[in-house]
Order: sequence, then structure tokens, then C-alpha cells
Amino acid sequence: MARCVALYSVKSRQWLEVAVGRYDEGERELLLKTLDQLDPNDILVLDRGYPAWWLFAAQQGQRTVAYLMALGLIPLARRKRGYIA
Repeated sequence: MARCVALYSVKSRQWLEVAVGRYDEGERELLLKTLDQLDPNDILVLDRGYPAWWLFAAQQGQRTVAYLMALGLIPLARRKRGYIA
């Protein structure tokens, strides 16, 4: 089995990048492999499965791409494992 993450351009209606990994590889790790395809004027939109402190840090430290992440209500037990509430 495999897991994939893809970057899609709404403007051009084309796939920018696809990362395919083993099923036990996380979506966040696969996302990091695709971010070099983004331009500074792009906006990265992510669903609720992506927020994590280390992912925010990776975005802030290396890229100038704006991003929007959906944050849901996350139980306290999961917050302690690196998620953001």
C-alpha cells in the first residue's frame, strides 16, 4: 500500500507535485517533500490532519509561502504529542 500527497494549482488547474510514500509514512512528511514547488505568491491550504508545531516551524524557517490550516477541536491527550489546538 502507498500514501500520497499532492499540490494542486486552482489557477492553472494542474497538479504541481505529487509525493508517494509507504503507507506508514505520514502525510506531513510527504508534504515537506513537495513544498519546494511553491512560489512566494502561492497560498498553501491544508486540512485538519496537517497542523503540528514542527510543520509550522519548517514553514516559518525556510519558506515565504503563505498558508492556511484548518484547526479542529483536538483532545488534550493529542495536543501533548505535538498537535496544535
